[in-house]
Amino acid sequence: MLTLGPGRGHGLELGLTFLRFALDNRARPVYWLRIFALFGWVLIIPPITPATEGLYVGSDSRPAEVGITVPLFQWTVYGRYQAAAECERTQSQLQMRSLQMNPENATAVAYSFAKCLEDNDQRLHPDNGSATW
Repeated sequence: MLTLGPGRGHGLELGLTFLRFALDNRARPVYWLRIFALFGWVLIIPPITPATEGLYVGSDSRPAEVGITVPLFQWTVYGRYQAAAECERTQSQLQMRSLQMNPENATAVAYSFAKCLEDNDQRLHPDNGSATW
């Protein structure tokens, strides 16, 4: 192990340890690459739930509700992205697709409310989540 004297070299040791780990795991870059990405982005849509009566129609042609007002941590994760631009591009595509669908379709409504958030956003955690955005 390379050391630079007392109290020195800890950063270098850590860097060398990480480099060895990364080289040993070259076949599995997804695992060690996450160390660099402390956070990413998630695209979420409100949950669709069956209902006895509802304004919208679910995928099974039965009444459904779209949980627009439920806390964001209860929304459905549509996708995960490393960059905000990727997430926002998919969000825009979902919203455009919703305009081409029947407005009574619960999926169309859910797509129209799609949101991109950093995956470390406090609203995505049950103890901090709220419906505000």
